[in-house]
Amino acid sequence: MLLPTAASRLHTTQDFGFVALDLKNATLQDADTYICRAWNKHGEAVTTCNVTVAKEGSTGLSPEEELRISKLNALEAKPQKRHIPDELVKTKPLFLGPLKNVVVMQGQQVHLETKVTITT
Repeated sequence: MLLPTAASRLHTTQDFGFVALDLKNATLQDADTYICRAWNKHGEAVTTCNVTVAKEGSTGLSPEEELRISKLNALEAKPQKRHIPDELVKTKPLFLGPLKNVVVMQGQQVHLETKVTITT
């Protein structure tokens, strides 16, 4: 993923099949195209999304509603870690769904996630 320079605001999760990026306190400078890339010896898969950061009050939702939405997104369950030895992997990675474009209010959390599979 493309990462903004303020690493202290970033948290990444990489459990088998689940990849996420959480960015706290979004600023207007965080608006960009974000890329998630998975690869192995058989090839590469790429998915992208656009993050739009709106100034407070410009989305039509109150800051409380925006906060509730971001908290609901953060509550999604993550699968357990699993490791498949490289010698068992027979194909390149495949994203099960694209990253989704996100619009957040300035100061809110950005949550990007996707799932990737490696077929054996």
